[in-house]
Amino acid sequence: SDAACIMSDRDKGLDCALRDIFPRAIISKCSEHLIRNVMANACRNKSVVLKIREAARTPCPIHFERLMEEIKSIDKTTWKYLSREENSPHLWATSKISVARYGTATSNNAESINALIGDIRKMPMGALVDALY
Repeated sequence: SDAACIMSDRDKGLDCALRDIFPRAIISKCSEHLIRNVMANACRNKSVVLKIREAARTPCPIHFERLMEEIKSIDKTTWKYLSREENSPHLWATSKISVARYGTATSNNAESINALIGDIRKMPMGALVDALY
């Protein structure tokens, strides 16, 4: 496949823009943002969070399914949250995504750049380029 995989933090405006600009790209969801949402909306159990992180990163579909079954047996509410359409594993799990992510399951690189450049990242594009240059 010649489709690219773009990591997103689930920002709806960004996702819409990405679909317009890169219509053939696969928009993958950052697993750490997913985990933060799980912790805010469904679960704070550390063992479940570790299983979600492992499930996001494993390239093996069988291992992924086993981890999801373990999550389901520990915390059915979290499992249901992870199974909802907007949280589909096809959006965040390495073993389910149809294009290579080359080991990347998070948007940490973008988060690091955002932290480095601070508030100037909110400037209009032309001013942002001038400020960075």
